[in-house]
Amino acid sequence: MVECPSVPIELLPELAAQLRRCTLCPRRCGVNRRARRGYCGAGAVVRVAKAFLHPWEEPCLSGKHGSGTVFFIGCNLRCVYCQNYPISHA
Repeated sequence: MVECPSVPIELLPELAAQLRRCTLCPRRCGVNRRARRGYCGAGAVVRVAKAFLHPWEEPCLSGKHGSGTVFFIGCNLRCVYCQNYPISHA
């Protein structure tokens, strides 16, 4: 089982404020993500499409436990030849 670090309680008001006028990505659409979705399609809840562990990564880069990859639903780039388009725009 992989442990997920929790968000420090003192950051919660700041994170909530960012959802009210979203500037988390370079598009800075400013939408209130608690009321509607932004340009990326993301709302107030982050949705994960896929997550993978990579235990074989180079130890000098990732330490002795490897690394991982997380693909989120809601990408704002709209790349024409995106290999992850089906999962990032689900």
